[in-house]
Amino acid sequence: MDVNVYKYDIDDIQNTFLSTIISYPIYSVRCAAHTLQLALQDAIKLSPIVETIAKARSLNLKLRHPTYQKLLKNMKLPKPVLDCHRWHSTHDMLERLILLKPNIEDFFTEQSGYLLTEDWKEIITIVEILKPLKIATKQFQSEHLTLTDFYAAWLRCCIELEKNPNHFAQLLYSCLKNREERFIKNEILLAAIYLDPRYKVLLSDDDKICAKKHLVNLWRRIKSLTTPILSDDISSDEVIEQEDDLEKLIQLTERQEKILKRGPTIAEKSIGTIITGFSDYKRLDKKENILHFWESAKLEHPELYILSKILFAVPATQVSVERSFSHLKFILSPHRSRMSEQLLEDIMLKRLNKIFKIDT
Repeated sequence: MDVNVYKYDIDDIQNTFLSTIISYPIYSVRCAAHTLQLALQDAIKLSPIVETIAKARSLNLKLRHPTYQKLLKNMKLPKPVLDCHRWHSTHDMLERLILLKPNIEDFFTEQSGYLLTEDWKEIITIVEILKPLKIATKQFQSEHLTLTDFYAAWLRCCIELEKNPNHFAQLLYSCLKNREERFIKNEILLAAIYLDPRYKVLLSDDDKICAKKHLVNLWRRIKSLTTPILSDDISSDEVIEQEDDLEKLIQLTERQEKILKRGPTIAEKSIGTIITGFSDYKRLDKKENILHFWESAKLEHPELYILSKILFAVPATQVSVERSFSHLKFILSPHRSRMSEQLLEDIMLKRLNKIFKIDT
């Protein structure tokens, strides 16, 4: 038997072992678009309109039958929208039914068409109420949506619903606020809002404390990854013996523990002062691009600029993943099933990053 089967790469062992030792928490951010749709489904289930929407879906499926599809096509009318319970499809389905209402009345009677006059009035009201959600979902589908831009779109949607006195609008607003509690207090989002002069004023005192704590911990994490393992405070008798991999691993782990147990360095203390000093930064117009702002401020606040690049790179939705799936089905077709993994990865990378194309 080949002895190399039992030989492990010492670098892989070190990386795995050290990543286990460094006990930094792993954060996750909920998909904003998905959360918005879940709130909508919550409101529909709790409202009497659930029966009206069920009728509309049944009628919509009937209109998608080939017979009626052909009739609509001959009349040069758009086909019904399939309600997949995602990406504001419920709003689009109802809106399309309203557009086709005169033709639907010609196709069916009220009894066979499932929709009465009262149902149509309610559908028109529902479509008006759901418009803020559609606008927000469209914004969530932007390719470069930052956490704070998502936050602004979410707030606008909530404000529009709160102003609507309709019972369903108020119920939908309540469901949005309930869902909001699960991710609006996320430390990553709070830290991003804190670094955004457009919306930082909306944070409470407790939120600001949480945001600054996360920024300090993030900076400490960055420094731990960029600080060389060999430092001046390590004595000469701790030099690693290259010929002994086990001893190398033991000494490396020992030094890492010393780094973790030591007190905060001057750099780690200073970042807290820098973050606190940023509290007095004047408010920025909400029309400004936050990424452009930090590019212009990177010389004035170099440490915060590094933190901003990390926080504003966090995706607010899973739209990019969905978009990748859409691209994939056109690349990996049944006629190209023998494509290698490397070639597929290269094509996807190029296709999804066309904006970075350099004109020669």
